[in-house]
Amino acid sequence: MTKTNPQHWDETERLRTLEGFGILDTPDEDDFEGIVRMASIVCRAPIAAVNLVDASRHWTKAASGLTAREMPREASLCAAAMEEGELVVVPDLHDAAQPRMKALSNGAGRPRFYAGARIETAGGLPLGMLCVLDHAPRPEGLSDEQREVLRVLARQAMTLIELRRARANSEVLGRELRHRIKNIFAVVGGLVSASSRGFPEAADFVSSLQGRLNALAKAQDFVRPNEDGSGYLGRSATLHSLVRTVLAPYADRDQRLAIAGDDVEVGPGAATPLSLIVHEQATNAMKYGSLAAEDGHLDILTRLEGGTLVLTWTEQGGPRIEAPPQRQGFGSRLAARSAAQLDGEVRYDWAEEGLRLELEIPVHRLAN
Repeated sequence: MTKTNPQHWDETERLRTLEGFGILDTPDEDDFEGIVRMASIVCRAPIAAVNLVDASRHWTKAASGLTAREMPREASLCAAAMEEGELVVVPDLHDAAQPRMKALSNGAGRPRFYAGARIETAGGLPLGMLCVLDHAPRPEGLSDEQREVLRVLARQAMTLIELRRARANSEVLGRELRHRIKNIFAVVGGLVSASSRGFPEAADFVSSLQGRLNALAKAQDFVRPNEDGSGYLGRSATLHSLVRTVLAPYADRDQRLAIAGDDVEVGPGAATPLSLIVHEQATNAMKYGSLAAEDGHLDILTRLEGGTLVLTWTEQGGPRIEAPPQRQGFGSRLAARSAAQLDGEVRYDWAEEGLRLELEIPVHRLAN
């Protein structure tokens, strides 16, 4: 039996570390499955597995050629091998130097060849083994290249375990941060309302400010990550769904609003400025444009032109426009600045029958 770097460690600390990674009893994951498939191919072994050694069992995170997902620790070759060294190769388990590994090879259907590389932390605490097994003995063991690949794949398994924990910690922090941000919006809105009491002349300003706060809050909620870390709200994180979310309070009947054309993904960095742009236009449409009239209608068409997304906002059925505004209001300036954040541009056509707006933004700025 070949073994390298046998070590001793505090078992209580090792078990606490393994539990802290939160990987035991988790579903299958393609990255780990890829590791065992590669180990099986390179070592030409019918069986390969990532086995993590708990207090009373070994649990299989991924396997090729095996169906059992766990077994008692005292019956585990990987638990025994983990105590022997960083890399353990046993050409024939019937001749194993360690009595426990030799005993575990007895019986019909038991493996005769075993090789495993430790999956261990940077501090040298082993979590388990990446192993390959065969039902026939292999007097030649593994080649130098196969040994090195097994070591590299074991380190890759450890990296994946660390990444899983980092992602989980990031999600917890993100949920707490989003909760605090939403609380801030609520507190600021409440302070604005309380501070404006007794000042009726500030009512329009207060209404506009609260509307903008609500738009920002919706943008934050819209781009919150999925609980499983798979992205931002899956199919919902698109331009059309963002526009519908922001416009929901304004279009009281579905027939007053139509959204069509090319849809694109919207990332967290683009959701906030887009929400502000749509909110400002919707507020103006409610006060002065098509949504201010009972029969008014708003059409939004999106189209891709090369690497640019063009959104066309067309209002119909509202009060006739006598002339373009003589000055640019704060809302228009805010929309222009929000578009500029995305390297985009807003253009207005104040047609007599209703406003026609075009918003152009590079597609790559929407996704990022």
